[in-house]
Amino acid sequence: MSITLFYARLSLLTEFEDVGWQKSYAPLPDDWHVVMCDVCNSTAAVEAGNYKNVNTLGAAVIPGVSGHNKRAD
Repeated sequence: MSITLFYARLSLLTEFEDVGWQKSYAPLPDDWHVVMCDVCNSTAAVEAGNYKNVNTLGAAVIPGVSGHNKRAD
């Protein structure tokens, strides 16, 4: 499935409570991956004004799993 078709088929959610319903979700294309990252003590860090550090650590996961960090041999 193309990305354009995937996005075109998504339903528009107009009510926040709809995020809890399974019908609000769609299967991802086969070549997509879902990655999650938890920055320990991020709430305290953000409250202390260190939100840029939290965002940087969270974003650092992307190249770590996307293959852009492969070494050229």
